[in-house]
Amino acid sequence: MKTRSLLLAASMVMACFSGIARAQSPTAMGCVLSVDTASSSPEWIIRGHDPFSSNEPVARFEVIFRNEGTQDCSFRPQFVLDGETFGLSNGNARTLAYSLTETSTNVNLTPISGRSVRRVQRRPIIVEPRGQKLVSFLLTVPDPRISGDGLYFQNVNLEAEGSDGTLLGGQRLVLGLDVLPSALMSLSGAFRRNDGQANIDLGPLKDGRVAIPLNLHVRSTRGYQVTFDSKNQGRLRLGSTEWTVNYDLLVGGKILQLSSAQTYSAARPKSAFDSLPMEFQISGASNKRAGVYSDTLTIAVAAY
Repeated sequence: MKTRSLLLAASMVMACFSGIARAQSPTAMGCVLSVDTASSSPEWIIRGHDPFSSNEPVARFEVIFRNEGTQDCSFRPQFVLDGETFGLSNGNARTLAYSLTETSTNVNLTPISGRSVRRVQRRPIIVEPRGQKLVSFLLTVPDPRISGDGLYFQNVNLEAEGSDGTLLGGQRLVLGLDVLPSALMSLSGAFRRNDGQANIDLGPLKDGRVAIPLNLHVRSTRGYQVTFDSKNQGRLRLGSTEWTVNYDLLVGGKILQLSSAQTYSAARPKSAFDSLPMEFQISGASNKRAGVYSDTLTIAVAAY
């Protein structure tokens, strides 16, 4: 949940798939390769990504190549799509680009055109008889268009390809990015920032609507709810005295009476980017002692 605090002030003026591998036996001859996703499952999913953070989604995954045969296995890993269009999808039209990199060689194996680009000069991986080798890959989703939450995924095959192009072994994988429901807000207009707090000057107090330009901007991966909590229960107070002036808050045209915490809700079937005008309605300002009246308004936003 994202929160922001505002200081209001005014002056008073009086007036799942098993590995693809060759059949094995105790007397297996030649190269007999199997592919195991080490301690992880065949789901290579980056979990818990906040799309409004500055962190690029990236995760490292490991694969064990085992040779149960009597000769060396020499191969190059390749990623191959099952006829799908490249990109992580959550079922909508938009897909997210990603990259796959073999960490030991820093070779890009992203199957943009349906399979990894074959590079003859690329050094092969060699696994000795009855041996194994651990190989790491980086999955990165550098696409800045992430907006809606949920699971974006794509099915791929990790294949061990021999120098002559033969398939020595493989494993079916699910690549994915799990995007958290998230919301972010900001404020624009007539305010000053002081120690992380937005200070809003309502001017000389008088009954009626205060005409100052102020907008609350909300970005969310889905529907959202904004909560407004007044320290003085919807009253501007003169210092520590009992002198107060009542006010209401208007958000996006909706009147919120702040005697208790109030919410502004916006249901959305998908991501949202809204700009909500904020206004203040003053009442009971007549015959008050001169001075500066203020309140602290705490605003929190959350996707739901």
